Amino acid sequence: MNGAVKSRQPYAIRRIRLESRLAALIIWRPASHSPDVRKNLPGKGSELALITMCCTQKLLRRLRVAEPEAIAVPPTNALGNWYLNLIYIGRAQVVLATSERSLLTVLLPAADLRNSLVENLGDTTCLLLQEIGIDSGRAAREAGAMQPARIARTESRSVLASMNDFSLSLILYWHDGLAPMEIMLRFAATTKSALVSESGPTGNPAEVTRALLGTARTTARI
Repeated sequence: MNGAVKSRQPYAIRRIRLESRLAALIIWRPASHSPDVRKNLPGKGSELALITMCCTQKLLRRLRVAEPEAIAVPPTNALGNWYLNLIYIGRAQVVLATSERSLLTVLLPAADLRNSLVENLGDTTCLLLQEIGIDSGRAAREAGAMQPARIARTESRSVLASMNDFSLSLILYWHDGLAPMEIMLRFAATTKSALVSESGPTGNPAEVTRALLGTARTTARI
């Protein structure tokens, strides 16, 4: 994997497929022949790594990463490193991923994580960015800058606290039958005391994300 943005399918088609993958979440059981996710990720000291995926212990166990190969490093993308946790909702499982800089949060399918985690994080972020008013070109560049990635343990208690709040809301929204994209948009519009926006002492992830990407709000759902 590299930072180049691959040719992408039309946005509407990719969104429908993403919604289908998320709506049909299954319990993933790692097969003995599953490739090691670390083979697709640069190790310590690699100059290719652009972001770090800071994973909770629960997710590290699912990925079979007993000892993360890297510590979090300064990222080169706009939204910074990402924090990831595995959430159980009854028999369903979903990965909650949050940007450390803007607290923008996406939901990822928990199936086949060792093969799909990095790609799904970039693709879902690209889709959500467009939903909150980021133009498609800028969204694609940010998604491209999120690959490849390194794996590390979580560090920021503040980010983890916000993720805990989102996970509690996720369970309620999920049982209310909200579609994954609607849940992500509600997260993006949630005012967080840990964020500072141009319009006041507190902001929401969508506002802070638009500021970080240097993009004025265009047609957006929030």
